[in-house]
Amino acid sequence: MKRLLLYIILSVLALSARAQEDSLVLGTAEMADRLIEEAIALKGTPYRYGATGPHRYDCSAFTRHIFRKIGIELPRSAVLQAQEGRAVEGTFTDMQKGDLLIFGARRNPKRIGHVGIFIEADSTGNDFSFVHIALKGGVQVNRYSETYYRTRFLGTRRILPDFLTPQPADTVAALPFDTEWTRIRVPDTLAFAAGDSLVVLLGGGRWAYVTRSGDVLSPSERSKVVLEPDGTWRTIPLSEHKIPMLKPSAALRDASAPEEDGGEE
Repeated sequence: MKRLLLYIILSVLALSARAQEDSLVLGTAEMADRLIEEAIALKGTPYRYGATGPHRYDCSAFTRHIFRKIGIELPRSAVLQAQEGRAVEGTFTDMQKGDLLIFGARRNPKRIGHVGIFIEADSTGNDFSFVHIALKGGVQVNRYSETYYRTRFLGTRRILPDFLTPQPADTVAALPFDTEWTRIRVPDTLAFAAGDSLVVLLGGGRWAYVTRSGDVLSPSERSKVVLEPDGTWRTIPLSEHKIPMLKPSAALRDASAPEEDGGEE
């Protein structure tokens, strides 16, 4: 009897641990990484208009399948997906991994006809990569700079929550790697170590170096510091390319059937 009771207790504990593991809640950045991993894992899967998987997809069925992997349900058509989430305003620098990209159709670039998932902007801030499924080549990664997609890019929708940004700190303490740093107060900023300097983040992504001698060196106003999901910092140039805003008329067309064209032939 004691042996049976012990077995039951151990079984319950194992199931409880498994349940906690299965119910792990991912942060937005981790969700976005998983989203892209799931999409790229299907690289080469062929396109077929109206197909919903698992061996072939059209473009909105593909994005729907990928977002469903992380528990987000999207509508069936590209037109209805273009109404999900919220519009992302600003420039390419303001887009984040996992954003839904909206493109015009092959025969009518002003009409919603294709969707993809944003991966990342390049080092110039004026180009970006995305994953989608196309008529020729199936699931693949392409770039905005390719003429076909550049001339058909209609806008961006934020489906995932915004990535968490560092909160301002009223006090920046002496950094542990260098006891010579004096305790300084920098209201409404965040600071971190970068070599022999202290990097202070200001509003709007602006930043400056504070050297050991106390000099403040401001880099180009056309750059900003971003916090990567792995905890590292990266400077990127601000993009001059504006994100187009979807016109209401383009998103309110009849969406009773899939309208995607699969991208470039």
